[in-house]
Parts: sequence; C-alpha cells; structure tokens
Amino acid sequence: MIVRIRDHERLSLSLLAFLAVFFLTAFLRPILGDADSWWHLAAGKWILANQQVPTVDPFSHSRPGAPWHAQEWLSEVAMWMTYANWGWEGLIGLAALLAGAAAAIFCYHVRRFLPPVAAIALTVLVALCLMPSAWVRPHMMVLPILLLWLIRLLAAREEGRAPPLPLAALMILWANMHASFLLGLVMIVPLALEAVAEPGDRRSAMIGWGFFALVSLAASLVTPFGIEGLVYPLQVSAMETLHSIVEWKPPTLADSPYFFLLLFGLLLAFILLGVRFRPLRALLFLLFLYMAFSHRRHIFVFAFLGSLLAAEPLGRALPKREEPKREESALDRGFALMMAASVLILLAARILIPASAGPGHSQPLAAIAAVPPELRTKAVFNHYNFGGPLIFSGIRPFIDGRADMYGDAFVKDYIAAEGADPAVQARLFRDYGIRWTILPPRSPLVPYLAARGWRRVYADDRAVVQANPAFRRTNPTEVRRIAALPKILS
Repeated sequence: MIVRIRDHERLSLSLLAFLAVFFLTAFLRPILGDADSWWHLAAGKWILANQQVPTVDPFSHSRPGAPWHAQEWLSEVAMWMTYANWGWEGLIGLAALLAGAAAAIFCYHVRRFLPPVAAIALTVLVALCLMPSAWVRPHMMVLPILLLWLIRLLAAREEGRAPPLPLAALMILWANMHASFLLGLVMIVPLALEAVAEPGDRRSAMIGWGFFALVSLAASLVTPFGIEGLVYPLQVSAMETLHSIVEWKPPTLADSPYFFLLLFGLLLAFILLGVRFRPLRALLFLLFLYMAFSHRRHIFVFAFLGSLLAAEPLGRALPKREEPKREESALDRGFALMMAASVLILLAARILIPASAGPGHSQPLAAIAAVPPELRTKAVFNHYNFGGPLIFSGIRPFIDGRADMYGDAFVKDYIAAEGADPAVQARLFRDYGIRWTILPPRSPLVPYLAARGWRRVYADDRAVVQANPAFRRTNPTEVRRIAALPKILS
C-alpha cells in the first residue's frame, strides 16, 4: 500500500506521545495526592451498594440530608469498580491510560497541520500543562471525549457538512460523567454560526447544524437530573468562595509556568507567522483562554482545546512542503506492534507494582488510622482537603471537596473558623458538637485550640489530631489501622 510519510510519522509520534505521558503519569508523579479522589470512590461504592444516584448527602455529619447534585456519578462508579478489582494500582493505570490517550489523540491531530518538530514541541507543552491536573478524578475520564468532540466538530466544518448524529449520542455518556459536557454544547454554537455564515447552501447548513445541536442538547438531558444538570455547572462557577480552593484560584507564573510558556509560545508564533484565526474560532480560543486565566483547573482545557484550534491556522501560515510517498513496510507494522506491546507491559507493571504515596502525597492517612475508636464516631472539624480521606475511611467529615453542596455561607464559616476567628469557631463547635479536629500542622486553629486545653492525640508532618479537653483515651496504646489504607502508606 502506498502511503504518505506523514501518515507514518503521525502514527509513530502519537504512539510515542502515548507512552511518554502514560509513563510520566503512572510512575513519576504522586497521582494519589488529590483529596477528591477519595470521596469520588466512596460515592461510586455508595451508588453500587444502593443501586441509585444520591440526591442528598449521605456522608457528612454537618449537612446530612442536604441536596447533593452527584453530576459525575457514572465516572465514580467506573472508578470504584476499577478500585474494587485492581486497587490503587489499577486506578493509577486507568488515569495514565486516559492521559496517554489524550496526548496521542492530540498529537495525531496536530501533526496533520504542523511539521514534526512543531507537533512534538506543542504536544510536550500541552502534556506538561496537563500534569498538575492528572489526578484520579472524573475529569480524566472524559478528557479523550473532550478532545474527540472538538476534533469531530472541526472535521465536519472542514468537510462542509453537519457533524454526524452518532456523535451527539456521545453526549449521553459525557453528561453523566462530568460537568464539562456543557462546554461541549457551547463549542457547537460558534462552529454552527461559522457554517451558516459561509457562502453556499446556508439553509442546509442551518438545518444540519441546528438539528445536531438540538439532538446534543436532548442527549445531555438524559441524566438523573434533567434540566438541573445544565444549570449545575453554572451554579458552581458562580460561587463566591471558589477562589479559596487552590484549583479554583487564578494561575500565576510561579505555580503554572508551563501554561504561560505555552501561551507565550503560541502568541509569538501568531505574531511572527502572521497567523489569522477565523473570527468565531478566535472567540472560542479566547473563551478557553478566559477559563484558564480564571481557574487553574481549566489550564489543561485551554492547553488541549486552544492548541487544537490553533494548529490549523498555524499550519496554513507555515511554508507548504510536498509530502513524499512510499510503500508501507513490515518495519512500520513492527513498530506499531512494539508500541502496543510496550503499552501492555507498562500497564501490567503499573498494576503489579504496589502504589507508593510518594513525597508529594499529602493526605493524612496515618493520622486517620491513629484516631482512637471512641473519637471516630464523634463530630469532627477537619481541613477541607482531609474530608475525602475521612469519608473513604468511614468517618463523617465536617466539610469535604463538595463545596457546591455545602454552599458559600457554610464555606465562609469554615474558613473563618480554621483561621481561628474566636466567634465563628465557638459558634460552629457549639452548633455542630465538635469533639475533635484533624488539621494541617500549619493551621492557625491548631495552636489556638492547644492554648485552650485541647489535647494532642496524634501529630506528624501532615496532620495534627486534637481532642476536646474532656476527652480521655480508654486505651492509650491503641492505634487503629484501617484495612483499606495501609497499602499506600509506604
């Protein structure tokens, strides 16, 4: 078979991107360091055990029965099933597979427009932008969907037709896995307007794209939440206290250097090459950029989607080169088989090699395991990032990563109390009957409570457990170990 050399390069580079990102994600970073992974797992377990999607909070002691929108329920079920069968190692392998697949899809697409060096450089920068967000969490479950969605929309525009309706059916899966489905719906609008604005059969374009948009919208409503599922992401984004959560803070050069390197690189290329965006695509690019500048958690969205949009106009601005052709060889097929075998070997290694907490792992697992039995059932005041591990270990937290469920007023009170505001701390501890705390050593509340007679039960470099002055340990030597946790305490 006669093929273009570029086709071989596309496949080879995408496979190499897959392997590199898989290895980096699976073995070289503390992927278990995110607190939300733990309550997502607990939610998946609860859903399977109860055979329903929760509509009220089943976990906390401070908001029992409060309305809870479990938007990511299908991802949580998949996460729990993976954990139940293959443990943390399987979960890390799953996240690494998804990250690698996203890198491969991206590289394969941009190589259509860019020469090898540019495609490699862009893929490397995009992958580095993903790494701070490459946790075992639902957004990783839909990352390949996010990329394929935009690629297929752009392909439909390139072919001068409406997107295929089977693509709209993908929205059913997406809407039950992660709130980013709303961004998928938004992406349809500028590309549909672009199709209608172009000379030609505008009526046909309006009908085709309009029907696809309506079917996609209808598919997004096939969830346990219906129309509320569309409103939920907007409600979360409008919360006043979001910027108190690290991943919802705006990026800075110090904490997000690769984002700024990617952005400056793209802007420099635009200027030097005289790149011209189509107007509506430029608006979409700016939307992704706005999201990234608003919240760190959206940096990888801009990195992938913004770069996908930029690849085609960048390619048009570069000098054109004739692509040589040659016969497909056994060497080409052998390379592809070797890459596929390498993926299977790395995945098997990830599952077989015990997962280590690593130096970047910050969860208070040892502190939770050391909490005396007589305290475990009592009301706790915990650090925001400790809520997930507490839920996973069967302890009802005061607060956890579901800030949208707790609401702005509650989160503000929590922030004030942990900041050792005397009035708020006294009110919350009284109203919720707090008997013990688990907080980072740097928390202002730790010395504040110690000065008021609270007893230190346990302390390490990650957490301090303190108990009400009236607490008396029934068995001072007992340290309870939680069966689900020791595996990653190395």
